[in-house]
Amino acid sequence: MARSVALMGLRHAVITSVDRDDLPDKGAGAFVGSNSSLVAPVKIGSGAYIGSGSVITKEVPADALAVERSQQTNREDGAKRYREIKTRDKPPKAS
Repeated sequence: MARSVALMGLRHAVITSVDRDDLPDKGAGAFVGSNSSLVAPVKIGSGAYIGSGSVITKEVPADALAVERSQQTNREDGAKRYREIKTRDKPPKAS
């Protein structure tokens, strides 16, 4: 595996130890590019390549090239609504 690969458990906690039993199943000769996130449970087949910066949430077959990044979505006035909800739910300041 390359540097800066995030291994995520079922509850999306980052797994920091490489000796854990809950790491994704990685076949022989498979390569995971840097800045990738593997969200468990995933299996990476033998000889598969995962492109740098990918977020992998499904099984990668043997000898496959997996490249996955979410498509950007813009929600009209989404930030404005978020700020309104955040402000509305905030308790009043004590005087």
